[in-house]
Amino acid sequence: MAKEILPVDFKDDIMSESMEGRRRYRMIQNPDGTVSFEDTTEYDQIGSLFGQGQINKTNQAVNESLDKSRVIDNINDIASNSETGYVMGALAGKELNQNLGGVNFISEGSGADVKYYAQLGADAASKKLLGNGIDLGIINAVSQSSIGARNSIFNISSVFSSYKNITKDNIVWMPIAYTNYPIGSTDCLSFQGLRLVSYDTNTGNIEISGGSNRNYHWGFSFSKVRIIIVY
Repeated sequence: MAKEILPVDFKDDIMSESMEGRRRYRMIQNPDGTVSFEDTTEYDQIGSLFGQGQINKTNQAVNESLDKSRVIDNINDIASNSETGYVMGALAGKELNQNLGGVNFISEGSGADVKYYAQLGADAASKKLLGNGIDLGIINAVSQSSIGARNSIFNISSVFSSYKNITKDNIVWMPIAYTNYPIGSTDCLSFQGLRLVSYDTNTGNIEISGGSNRNYHWGFSFSKVRIIIVY
């Protein structure tokens, strides 16, 4: 429910100078023997009415106003708070603003593909992707080896603009599809380790080993993998 904005434009009666500061009333005799008073004062401005409706709304607003005991003015206390109903105070907001300093927040992309970055001023080298993990989705191999360790190359430069700012340790991969390369006899089922062999920060190429038997007589290489960038 939207918050109701109470009026702040109430006005007072302003009497004309001819009234000499005194209101005028005419006494009227009623048929039942009582009298009534009619205001005959001349006004330059008619004041606003302030009745029970306005009073009730004002009192309700006061009752619902922010309880100062629910305001947290320390960033560390905000981080450790686990209860609902508390709000960040101005002092905590000021501290947070000072801590952020000259950090600029940048968004790239749109919809589900939008990514958020933090950057110090105009220093493009300081640009860092925000968040704990970025799912790049399923990546197709740009090359596959049919011999030896059956390594495959996957490139992420076209789907991840900060590919130069990560290392091998930031990459998590999951196999999706592979290609079999049977050559000779399957004399041993001792697979050479499936692993991320290397990452080239200049090109965005990820090299992932396939599977093969001890003597490389047969094996497979991955044709599709899912890549997630973690921080």
